[in-house]
Amino acid sequence: MNRSKTLTLLIISFLFFLSTIQAQSLLWEISGNGLEESSYLFGTVHLSDKRVFNFNDSVFAKINECDAFTMEIEATPENTTTLGNSIYLDDGQTIDKVLSEKEYAYLKKFFKETFDLNLDGLKIFTPMSIVSMATMKLFKSDMDTYVDNFLYQYAKSKNKKTFSVEPVQLQIDLLKNVPAEYLLDVANEWDTYQGMSDKIVNAYAKEDMDALIEIMFSDSGFKKMEDAFIWDRNKTMADSIDLFVNRQSTFIAIGTGHLPLEGGVIDLLRKKGFEVNPIIAPKTIALPEINKNGSWVTLAPDESGFSIDLPNQPESQEMDKVSEIGILNIQFYISEMPAEDENLAYGIAITDYPIEKINSETMTKAELDEYYDKSLRGATTGVKGKIIKRGEMKLDNFVAKTADFSAYNGLATIKYVALLRKNRLFLLQVITKGNIEKNAGLKKFFNSFKLEHYDLEKTTLTKLPSKEWETLISEEGNFSISMLGKTTGRRNASEGEAPKNTDPLYYMSENFDEDGNELFLFAQFEDFPPEDHSDSISTEVLMTFYDNIFLGIVGNDKERILSQKTFKINGYLAQRGEYLIPDDGNDICVNAIAFWYKTRYYFIQHGTVGKKLTEREINKFLNSFKILDD
Repeated sequence: MNRSKTLTLLIISFLFFLSTIQAQSLLWEISGNGLEESSYLFGTVHLSDKRVFNFNDSVFAKINECDAFTMEIEATPENTTTLGNSIYLDDGQTIDKVLSEKEYAYLKKFFKETFDLNLDGLKIFTPMSIVSMATMKLFKSDMDTYVDNFLYQYAKSKNKKTFSVEPVQLQIDLLKNVPAEYLLDVANEWDTYQGMSDKIVNAYAKEDMDALIEIMFSDSGFKKMEDAFIWDRNKTMADSIDLFVNRQSTFIAIGTGHLPLEGGVIDLLRKKGFEVNPIIAPKTIALPEINKNGSWVTLAPDESGFSIDLPNQPESQEMDKVSEIGILNIQFYISEMPAEDENLAYGIAITDYPIEKINSETMTKAELDEYYDKSLRGATTGVKGKIIKRGEMKLDNFVAKTADFSAYNGLATIKYVALLRKNRLFLLQVITKGNIEKNAGLKKFFNSFKLEHYDLEKTTLTKLPSKEWETLISEEGNFSISMLGKTTGRRNASEGEAPKNTDPLYYMSENFDEDGNELFLFAQFEDFPPEDHSDSISTEVLMTFYDNIFLGIVGNDKERILSQKTFKINGYLAQRGEYLIPDDGNDICVNAIAFWYKTRYYFIQHGTVGKKLTEREINKFLNSFKILDD
């Protein structure tokens, strides 16, 4: 999904109509001007409400006739990931920095009372993406994709060549340049939005141009930006379409708002010498079947004892995880989906336990239930999740336990399915942003799981990591610190990218105390640009930076910050904080240090699951942090 689009952008992208176009049609034929074959222009809408999937009967017939299909931005994984990352403001920028204190307070109250959104936690996002998070609640989502993406999937299923009408960077620049004052426009005119979603859907489904016009001009805030959003883009689109239709017959699907008026795409194409005429046809009764799973692949690792279908070739990862019974090896297989897809990722993790410790065939029902409960709760660590539903389902005729989690502060839902056979755990998961109960891809994934016969060799208990303290010296980070047990270090790369030397580097060790409580120690550093030197900022800005670090971790729930205090390291101000991270009933107690030292930022964490250790034990770690020679 293009996460940056807002209610207004949705309106503008398909509602920019005036009475200069009389025909009640979204489908137009492009011919003449030396073309040997006609091409077609169709006005889309970025909605997943079933009522707008009421297509003119000729739409799919014309896609079939054409050699190519093009949309505003082709929904490739690369494009959608790039657009998804554009929801953030540039580094160091926040909404509150460009608005007055009074304006920001007004917006905080508006978003909290209207949408139950805390603006403090969203101020690093672009204004368009903030409004999108709020207004998306106004629209129904009872289809598993959007109109424009549905047509794209249909074209792909027919093996059509696919292209973009616009450069990706154009949309990124456009959305990032929306001023913060646009939030004030939305808040001040919110009464005009009430009931608008149904009006939009009904007008679009009926192709009622007059109704769409009325809705379009109800938003005065957008008028300030309409040149950039509509007229300038229309020229780019018309020039691209001119090229495409002269190469091959092409079906062009773009936001309906770009079609009409003087200066619209239809007008610009006519001025280039093309004939552009409406196609009037009855409405489709049933949608065509799309072979969305044509690219699915079957995963069946050697000697794994299972097979499962995934929507694309998965990436495999392997890691060692410290547990209360020893070090466990976990094999992951993950298929990430483009941002336009309803499901964001499919995955399966396989773990073999020491059979003398975990064996489904010898465990009692109570022991097995407790095991599943721990496994499912543990799977949510790091996704800020809370359970919204538990249940059971069949995996290849075996009863598996399920749990649905609201994750990432409600932005996604994760369904976990856990099945233990002998000493092997299969943990399946789908991360989705749509209706998890009506999800064809999710059902296909789980239903495809097949468990073959296998005999697992008995394993010996892997020893827990050493509990001896060792001094970690990071030459790259120019610091030293005492770590307990085995320490791993790795780059924290951006999602989907290979690690680079400029990415944050973190070190972590995991262990257990004598009572079996999980313990983790964490040290990270990140280099800032030369202009972001701590000497160049005020104490007030530095303290705000530290406060936002801790608020961001606890999801802006100030009650979970137990304490904060300022002190100095090498003459520079640092801040120590103690806070709780919710973990489905077992809060993680964390003591941390945030330290901006010259052009480098350090973050040190000591965390325990189950109970808080003594101050002496915590301080032994935190106080061991030292900056090496300058």
